[in-house]
Amino acid sequence: MGELTETLRQIAPNLSTEIGGRLQGLTGAILHSYLPQSWALKSPSDAATLSVSAGGTVTVRDGVDPAADVVIRGAQERLLAALRKGRGAGLRRTDFEVELRTRKGRTAFEFLRGRFGL
Repeated sequence: MGELTETLRQIAPNLSTEIGGRLQGLTGAILHSYLPQSWALKSPSDAATLSVSAGGTVTVRDGVDPAADVVIRGAQERLLAALRKGRGAGLRRTDFEVELRTRKGRTAFEFLRGRFGL
């Protein structure tokens, strides 16, 4: 298991709890329209995919899912800093190459990018 996968697995429980709490009411109805969704993170030496099911279940696996909605490429240390520190990592959008493959991926990325310091 790569370090990106390990780090995503560490944050997955908090993300799952947060998403589960937001799947209720009006916000939940809106959020459901963007699920399921997968984001892949790729460095020159590692890759991992985080997926959220239609029911809000978060899973992580090694490698890049070919059907990922968003693929974020960058240096390993910068990707890890974004995951671990978010806004506090001092990163810039130019530190990453972001491929937005679907409309729902684009919308979610624009909404969540600040959370990861992107």
